[in-house]
Amino acid sequence: MTETPTATIRTLVRDVLSDARELVREEVALLRAEVREQADEAKGLGMMFGGALVLALVGVALLCVAIAAAAAELFNVPQWASYLVLAVLLALGAYVLVSQGRKQASEMQVLPRTRESLRENVAWIQSKSSSK
Repeated sequence: MTETPTATIRTLVRDVLSDARELVREEVALLRAEVREQADEAKGLGMMFGGALVLALVGVALLCVAIAAAAAELFNVPQWASYLVLAVLLALGAYVLVSQGRKQASEMQVLPRTRESLRENVAWIQSKSSSK
């Protein structure tokens, strides 16, 4: 008769461990799926931004040459002075863009569904362990 409660306790412990393993597997599967999804999005964005960056750099270089030559001719100043003014203006523009990018990057949430699921699981485990 003493073996029945022991067997029941063993069964309960085995079931709890099995459930815990299954929960961990599901969380890992969710994490993998979410990482793949965000990696695909990031890859596409990276390719678009990379292409845009190359085109922008070529365009800005050609534009700078044309503007510097025109400014030097128009204002009768040395070309180096025109290039210097343009370089300062471009540096200010780059600073503004980097500042905006850093702001948006700090607001980006990484793996939001996985984090929420983990919070719910921890709360559930805590409620179960505190009730006994």
